[in-house]
Amino acid sequence: RMLIENAKYQSRVFRDIHLELACREDGLQVLHVVLFPRVRHGLPIFAMDMVGVKGTPSYCIVDCAPTAGPALAEEQQRDIEELQALCLGSRGQEEAGAGTN
Repeated sequence: RMLIENAKYQSRVFRDIHLELACREDGLQVLHVVLFPRVRHGLPIFAMDMVGVKGTPSYCIVDCAPTAGPALAEEQQRDIEELQALCLGSRGQEEAGAGTN
């Protein structure tokens, strides 16, 4: 059996916040998050999927899509690179580099 819960919210900054959590009896858990910002804030669309087993994360993928222009702003790109270094350490650029601009 699998239990799936969906929730949608809105805020002053985000026009749509979508959260989904799926849990299976064998301990598999999947978290799906998508944040759609209001255009006036200039933030990227943020998407994340995280998979875990019995509460231990085993896989996570994050994607940011620009909403103003063809690429993320330089400051946003720097912030992402800092997060990659923090989360992935020395492997960060090799593993995550394929998906960055």
